[in-house]
Amino acid sequence: MIAIIDLGTGNLRSVEKALHQLGYPAQVTTHTPTVLKADAVILPGVGAFAKAMAALQQEGLAQAIEMTVNAGKPFMGICLGLQLLFEVSEEFGEVKGLGLLRGRVKRLSGAAFAAPAPQPQSPAAAWDPVPANFGRAQPSEPSTPAEPRLKVPHIGWNSIRIVKLHPALAGIPQDSMFYFVHSYAVVPEADGYTCATTDYGIEFTSAVGWGKVFACQFHPEKSGRAGLRVLDNFARMAYPQGPLEPPGAIAQTIR
Repeated sequence: MIAIIDLGTGNLRSVEKALHQLGYPAQVTTHTPTVLKADAVILPGVGAFAKAMAALQQEGLAQAIEMTVNAGKPFMGICLGLQLLFEVSEEFGEVKGLGLLRGRVKRLSGAAFAAPAPQPQSPAAAWDPVPANFGRAQPSEPSTPAEPRLKVPHIGWNSIRIVKLHPALAGIPQDSMFYFVHSYAVVPEADGYTCATTDYGIEFTSAVGWGKVFACQFHPEKSGRAGLRVLDNFARMAYPQGPLEPPGAIAQTIR
């Protein structure tokens, strides 16, 4: 089972629905023993960094996440779930994060977001495409935000530039479009974990990964074909044989 940690903030059921459509068992939970027993763990979230950290600590989930990562189980952070992996956020003063990665979370503005720029690599091939009509309705024509007047929060479709291969990005073409909703972004202290960057006036880290850990600033559960593929890629790190149940009607063609 894939445990989806409930921070009481947004997109939980969308992630659960996507995994069920793909044929993987998933459960939204705040129960620490359930998280520890899970085959894989996802931490999605939107909203305030401090409130999310308080919830993780109160439920004992911060330690459960660290134990999951140290045990080598697949772990995925989405949006706020990416930011929480870092040492500190500057949202409403300095707030300590989980500290699994060195770096800070800063407001999405200014030159501080110059992200490491290793040479891009071509993603490895993956399975069949995901139906274009999967998931919630989104703006009909995804497009990169136009300069020079960029607004914060960064809301809408934007492309990612893959700079390091990771299993969660298998089969994702360079410059694929994903859906973003955020006002803050991560600034890693080292470039070794950055898997993808995105340009929004400045270039920021939009995905990180190492081993079986993957975290992204964008929302795969709201990103149609590409997003569903990322979730399927992640689930296959826990279930290499593929889905444990027949996929839902919308996800049939991914097989």
